[in-house]
Amino acid sequence: MKKVFYFLKEFWERNRFSIMIVPRGRGGFIKPHSFNAFALFLAMFVYTSLILVVTYFLIVKTPVKDYVFVDPLGFTRDEIKEINTLNSRVKSLVREVDDLKRVNQNLRNAILLADSNALRSVDYDALRKKTGGNLFYAAVCLLQTYGFFTADDPVFRRPCEGITTGDFKPESGHFGMDFSVKEGTPVFASANGYVIFSGYTVDDGFQIVLAHGNNFITVYKHCSSIMKKPRDKVYQGEVIALSGNTGKLSYGPHLHFELWKDGTALDPRQYLLTN
Repeated sequence: MKKVFYFLKEFWERNRFSIMIVPRGRGGFIKPHSFNAFALFLAMFVYTSLILVVTYFLIVKTPVKDYVFVDPLGFTRDEIKEINTLNSRVKSLVREVDDLKRVNQNLRNAILLADSNALRSVDYDALRKKTGGNLFYAAVCLLQTYGFFTADDPVFRRPCEGITTGDFKPESGHFGMDFSVKEGTPVFASANGYVIFSGYTVDDGFQIVLAHGNNFITVYKHCSSIMKKPRDKVYQGEVIALSGNTGKLSYGPHLHFELWKDGTALDPRQYLLTN
């Protein structure tokens, strides 16, 4: 420990230096001054720190900052603050306008696509009487009685009202026909049968599949909601779903209807009695 002390003492003694002050005029005395390197360094550090602290408070806490930090465009600090406030208000207004646009678009879609029937609870008995589902079935039974149709082959009716916008084109992957209807339009069972599938798929959205006599199957795709569940028995003209615009393969409100027999897609136009 003593060796360290003597080393430091010798080091500071070696680093002492002297300054001689010589007066300009004639006469006077030349007076030498001796300084220590560490003391000089400490004094410079304290002086520099003090200058930095004073400069900081002058720039940040006093109006001097308005003269030091000048905007390139010549705006004062108060003007810049007002401009920033106006920019914030403009951004807020832009967000509100975007929200209003989205609400307006949703309202337009609701007006164009919504059906008033979809906004009320569905009265199945009233819909069935309105469409004459049971009367149609009775007429078919009467025709079968007189030999116009065989009892084994079901007779299919249109699954919904609306204009046909897509035809049966199996070569392009379209295995049915499309009916252009508003979202929420009732979808009817095309013939008597049983529900073998009722659920949601990514491509086709909500869909329901019915099995009929003589190995016929009908498929109803892109519905907005489904009224039946698997293993339910349905009758011709009974409401089984509401049309919609669900699924990745749907590009507008419509009903996609398919007819299959023994695993082969058939052209529904050739089988729909009321087409």
